[in-house]
Amino acid sequence: MSYPIHLTVASGQAVSGAFTLPFPQQAHHVEVPSLSAVADVRVQFTPTSGDVTTMWDLQTYDGVGLPFVGLSGAGPGRFILPMAPTPWGRFSFTGSQSDIRSLAIWPVK
Repeated sequence: MSYPIHLTVASGQAVSGAFTLPFPQQAHHVEVPSLSAVADVRVQFTPTSGDVTTMWDLQTYDGVGLPFVGLSGAGPGRFILPMAPTPWGRFSFTGSQSDIRSLAIWPVK
């Protein structure tokens, strides 16, 4: 898979399509568009490719156990995903989007 990785959030949904990071140990830059509903943008991962039933929120890196929130608000915005626990994930939103939204993932160089 090459970069950028483009993802879509369907109208009425609160999760993006799934993605696979070619280099999960590398930091990634995530671009988030304006959102139709104010929301926290979270990153979810699964231990197995293709498994969307076992997704969990990425936790903060300080050991407190809170969900990692990449962006909070109506967007647009950007955030850095420092590293991923597995290559397979998706983005989740605390509010459903009333229109189609597209996100992009780029490697940090």
